[in-house]
Amino acid sequence: MRFGHLSRSSIIFSFLIISLTVILGITLYEAYSVYISLQESSIQPLPRRTSIQYVFSKQGSSNVFFAEVRSISLSTSGTTITSARIIWYRRFPIWIGYNVTVKVSLKDDYGNTISSGTSGTVCYIGRGLVTSDIDLVPDVNIDSVARVETSIDIGGVCWELLLTVEPTESIDESGEEQA
Repeated sequence: MRFGHLSRSSIIFSFLIISLTVILGITLYEAYSVYISLQESSIQPLPRRTSIQYVFSKQGSSNVFFAEVRSISLSTSGTTITSARIIWYRRFPIWIGYNVTVKVSLKDDYGNTISSGTSGTVCYIGRGLVTSDIDLVPDVNIDSVARVETSIDIGGVCWELLLTVEPTESIDESGEEQA
């Protein structure tokens, strides 16, 4: 059976090409979409505030390497915030290590930084969850904090570590990296 000047095989081939293009487009869209679900236990609410903004940072390229914050919890002593625990995920190649620094800033209602802290710069290889405990200076009252911002800085390649340390890849049930 012929449809005008098109043969049956031409129609089937055209249908397959269009279907493959649609499937590939949907797959690529899903591959680069980011869905972050937050559990209530991931964010510790602060008293006497109607809301607090939490900024979860992400840096890097999705096809080569990236690091992103997965959870934030603030440690208090009475009504004073003293430190922050940041759990973040890294995806780096096995053969290259990167220097990573995690930072936290607490801001007031006007956007002024009222406390901050920085992790030590550490070389990481491979992928997995990492916990960074960061001391905040100065300690601040919990009622003063309106916004908690994080940032992850992926620095230069750390070749010296690659010569001496094997990459770590395992993660225990709590989500913390095991050496």
